[in-house]
Formats: sequence, structure tokens, C-alpha cells
Amino acid sequence: MTPAINQLIRLGVHHKLHEYIHDAKAASYGTEAAEKLTQALLAGHTIYSCGVGEKAPLSQLLVQYLTTGFEIERPGFPALDLLSLIN
Repeated sequence: MTPAINQLIRLGVHHKLHEYIHDAKAASYGTEAAEKLTQALLAGHTIYSCGVGEKAPLSQLLVQYLTTGFEIERPGFPALDLLSLIN
């Protein structure tokens, strides 16, 4: 399990895991991940993020960009940095 999933379980947050199998023909892991996140958001799901140690600021930044926008004006997307629930 990922740190985010482990944290959801520890906190007792109701969630559903949406798994996918990596497509070896995808241009890059990053592009594929962005497409999967976009599909989840457009379907009305919340993105949970959890950075551990030195990666924590990246998690916070991702959630900030999703909830407040990045370089364009748009409504915020539902996203939550799980470390914010315990700090």
C-alpha cells in the first residue's frame, strides 16, 4: 500500500481505491498518471495525497494546485493532503 492509503486506513476515512494497470505503450508514467487523475476528478472523486518526509511539500503543493488552480482561473477540485489531518 502507498503512504496515502495507509494514512486513510489509520484515520478511518471512507475511500474507494481506483487501481489501474500501467499501459506499456503510454508515453510516460507522468502523462498516464495525469490522465488517470483527470478522469477521477471529472467523475467527481476526491484526490487524497500523502507525502512522507522530504516528499511532504510535494503533496501539499499538488493539493494546493488542485484546490485553488494553477496558472488558470477555474473552480477548485476536491483534494486533500492527508498529513494536514494529523498535524
